Amino acid sequence: MWQAGADCKAGVELALEIINGKYEMGFPFAREEGLPGLGGAKLECVFGDSRGDPTQGASEAERLIRQDEVVALVGGYQSTVVKAASATTEFHRIPYVLSDAASLTAVGLQYVFRVSPDEGIQARDALNCVRDVAANEKVELKTVALLWENTEGHSSMAGQVRKIAKDYGLEIVADVSYASQAADLTA
Repeated sequence: MWQAGADCKAGVELALEIINGKYEMGFPFAREEGLPGLGGAKLECVFGDSRGDPTQGASEAERLIRQDEVVALVGGYQSTVVKAASATTEFHRIPYVLSDAASLTAVGLQYVFRVSPDEGIQARDALNCVRDVAANEKVELKTVALLWENTEGHSSMAGQVRKIAKDYGLEIVADVSYASQAADLTA
C-alpha cells in the first residue's frame, strides 16, 4: 500500500477507535460509545485499495458495495480514481464522501459529497500563508514557483494558484508539472 494510503487508513482506524470506544477527550463522539443517535451503534470500516488505478478504484467500489454491502464510501486520493469510483457509487446510489475533488462536486452528482474547501479557497489560503511568512520574515514577496502533480485535481489547483498569484501581483517564475508516479523529482 502506498504510504499516503497507509497513513489515511491509520487515521480512519484511530477515528473508529474513538467513536466506538469511550474516552475523556474533546473530540466529537468520544465521550460515549458508538453513535448516540443510533443507540450506541458501532461503526465498522471495510477497506479497499485502488493501487492508484482508476479501473481498480471502480472495481473496488463495486466490490465494497456488492460484496461487503457498505452503506457509504469515504476517501480516495487521486482524482482519476475518485472520478471512476464516483460513477460506481452514483449508479448504486451510495453516498461517497471525499476530502477533495471539487470538480466532481461541481458537476451535480447527487451522491458525492466533499468535506474540504474547493481548490480556489485552498489556493488562496496557501498563498496567504506564504505572504504571511514573508511578512513575518520582513521579506518582500514578488515571485512564486509552482511544482504540481499532473493529475486533474492538482492541475485545477495549479490553475487557481496562477489566478490568485496574478491577483496578488506575484510573478510566476516557474510552473512545472510532474508525473504522478515519478520516483525522483531532482531534475
